[in-house]
Amino acid sequence: MTVDRANEAQRRARNANQTGRVIDVDVSDPSAPRCRVAIGDPTVDDQGQESDWIPFEVARAGGMRSWSAPSKGEQVRIACPNGDLSQGTVTGALYSEENPAPSVREDEHLFDFGDGARISYDEEAHKLTVALPEGGVIAMAAPAKVEITTTTAMVQAAESITLDAPQTICRGALMVNGPLSFLSGASGESGPDGGPVLKMNGSAVYTGTVTAANFETPSGVSLVDHPHDAQGEFARTSKPIPTGSDS
Repeated sequence: MTVDRANEAQRRARNANQTGRVIDVDVSDPSAPRCRVAIGDPTVDDQGQESDWIPFEVARAGGMRSWSAPSKGEQVRIACPNGDLSQGTVTGALYSEENPAPSVREDEHLFDFGDGARISYDEEAHKLTVALPEGGVIAMAAPAKVEITTTTAMVQAAESITLDAPQTICRGALMVNGPLSFLSGASGESGPDGGPVLKMNGSAVYTGTVTAANFETPSGVSLVDHPHDAQGEFARTSKPIPTGSDS
């Protein structure tokens, strides 16, 4: 083997895997997204050796497809067959001083996005966190059903919560700490113990007509139909007799 051939073989082996940084991205063709990379120290040799457009690898590209294009300035590894950068493929990313690791914990797994959004899972605390920046929106669409099973649940909103459905069912007791308003009427039935449908501790104000099959006072006197003791002609009637009383 001549010296030239030996040098060429060493060059090919040395350049088979290189480290560079992304300088441009072209995703206009979904069947062949690509990027351009530069190899070398930009502080020493300006941009460094620049590649032509080359593909970048993805996690999945079949029946299940994943998508996350590289970003400008991202440090990447490039596989170069025969040491030829023009035939290269970006095979992965590496942390750098410009883009360091977003965590130094071994038990934390996360995605950190450029706009400040973050999805993380803490193995020690068994906690999944989704944090979005100001104005962030989470949109979910499930044509059939959404099921959430837990011990306790809390939904906190700074302004309002809207439940938009033809029918909303609440199984179990419902406690409302603030004022309760309804705009399309209300109806109900007595509970399993036969108690009252509605019980209020305090006064009530009605601005319309009240219609009822029967009204009773706390002492059991019907306001609709109650008897009195006969006390003679022209005598004042007795006090109302409670419903069901024989006296």
